[in-house]
Amino acid sequence: MEPLTDTSQVRETGASEPPLSLTTLIAYGAPSLAVGAAGFLLGIYLLKFSTDILLLAPAVMGTIVGLSRLWDAFTDPAAGYWSDRTRTRLGRRRSWILAAALPIALGVFMVWNPPRDLEGTALIVWMAVGMFGLSTALTMFTVPHLSLGAELSKQYHERTKIAGVRQLMALCGSVLGVACFKLMLLSEHGADSAFGQNLIDWFSIPDDPRQMATVLSLGMGALAMAAIVGMVAMTRERSEYQGRPASSPRAALTDVVRNPHARLLLIVFAIHSYGQAAQPILTPYHMQYVIGVPTFAAELILLYMVPSLLSIPFWIRLSRRFGKKHLWLGAMCIHSLSYFFLFFAQEGDVWIIVVSAIVNGIAGGCGSTVSTSIKADVIDWDEYHTGERKEGSYFAVWSFVQKAAFGLMAIVAMSLLQLQGFVPNAEQSEQTRFGLRFIFGVVPGFFYLIGALVFLRFRFNEAEHAEIRAELDARG
Repeated sequence: MEPLTDTSQVRETGASEPPLSLTTLIAYGAPSLAVGAAGFLLGIYLLKFSTDILLLAPAVMGTIVGLSRLWDAFTDPAAGYWSDRTRTRLGRRRSWILAAALPIALGVFMVWNPPRDLEGTALIVWMAVGMFGLSTALTMFTVPHLSLGAELSKQYHERTKIAGVRQLMALCGSVLGVACFKLMLLSEHGADSAFGQNLIDWFSIPDDPRQMATVLSLGMGALAMAAIVGMVAMTRERSEYQGRPASSPRAALTDVVRNPHARLLLIVFAIHSYGQAAQPILTPYHMQYVIGVPTFAAELILLYMVPSLLSIPFWIRLSRRFGKKHLWLGAMCIHSLSYFFLFFAQEGDVWIIVVSAIVNGIAGGCGSTVSTSIKADVIDWDEYHTGERKEGSYFAVWSFVQKAAFGLMAIVAMSLLQLQGFVPNAEQSEQTRFGLRFIFGVVPGFFYLIGALVFLRFRFNEAEHAEIRAELDARG
């Protein structure tokens, strides 16, 4: 089917469908806040906690985290396929999401609270079991939750709003995660300013990071369970999407790969994921051993999160005017330049880190919102050609790429850190600092540039989507 060219004549599909209520949008996004807070602290601090507090070797813990994320990546397609096929009173997505609530809470507690008398092989086994269990529980939640978001509305621009609200809640969760990260840093390093000392006094922060981790993991687990139960109670699923999955996992994967728009998005997403996967892992190391201000790592991440959070409503509006493709393409170019800029930061160059964080945050608000909306559109293309609804399979494949990237880069980055002579809680060699700067700045900048060049080939626009959606609505 040839795409339409006159977008001025496009009537938004699903226009007879009322917009989702604010209550529904918030209920859908709430678990992203709770799980996002736990996931943020896990991704940004667990490795450093393991090397500097638990005294596990960087390569050992990097391998545990990396392999658990690879396991998570390989289980995503299975979770996506089976959630597409599930038929229960709660629906095909919410039953999986609810089942994940307790395992997530237990997994979060386990990885942050190994018994103090464990050491050596016993400690390694404990952390491995905890990470693999938590990764499996997050798969049970993440893939069905993303799939549910793609199903809530058929409207082209309403989907951007859904993705935007989810991202807003996820960013709020990350801000909460930053607060937890700050508390952990203060517990580990103590105060380096009057403000830090005030925080220690106000919150009675212990000087034992393991004690602080216990309190935070209990709170995050309870919050995640409450948010998931509330979402399941306050959202609904489309009955017409039930019972229309692919005939087999292989068929579902084949359809995803055959979808030319999804295939190109997958390539772009893979490029971005491998480029920036090491950044959250290395942020605490970079701030402590390169820039020289370890406790500022939390404020730095907040300088990314807040602009990203505040920019989302503007990106939603701009996407109507300039189109999703052009907006996201511009954001990729901004990311690339900002990451390259990071390479030049040396000890004490906090201003470079601050400027890059703010610029990256603004661009990140666009990428996370618009890309999710585009994914929902290309799933409609699949339904037009196959007659099936398999959001789970699509989001599982995209999630596989992201988690595989994180898993492999966790192994590579931490192994390189150890090979370069990293010594915990000591001044690092120039070779180690250069490696941190290169992986932290040049690698993601290069990959975002390549991703932008590939995304220039994306052709699925609002006009073609309107034509497809009109035919699907006519089929009923």
